[in-house]
Amino acid sequence: MRQLLLLLSGTVWLASTVAANAAPFCVSSSTGKHCWYYSLGECLQAAGQDETCELSPEERVSGTAPLCAVFSSEAECYYWDQESCNQSATARNGICVNNPKR
Repeated sequence: MRQLLLLLSGTVWLASTVAANAAPFCVSSSTGKHCWYYSLGECLQAAGQDETCELSPEERVSGTAPLCAVFSSEAECYYWDQESCNQSATARNGICVNNPKR
């Protein structure tokens, strides 16, 4: 029984570690989503002019609105219109993206 408990504890720890280390930003292109970027700057640079930078579907976000202002270390999904989302994002050197949880 003790070995089973240790095994289950290790499995839960491993799963949470993998989830915590998933890259939060993705470049979305015609070939699919590539979620390899750990900073907004890296993602924007990789996306260039022809592709878009998005939040990973696994990323934790605060709020449930359809639009998110994304900054270097957080995503605030409190925006219901593009203009207010863009204003908030621009004021803090971020971008406005669709909420990946919707």
